[in-house]
Amino acid sequence: MFTNKTMPKRIQLPDDFYKHERPLYNPTKKTQSAKITPI
Repeated sequence: MFTNKTMPKRIQLPDDFYKHERPLYNPTKKTQSAKITPI
């Protein structure tokens, strides 16, 4: 997972938060601007 290296703190977040943020972190879609986390 590329998120583990870029955002190690994301792993500590609850599963609900992870799943909610997952669509925004989809590398397949062009969501570079949405890369910033709300936390």
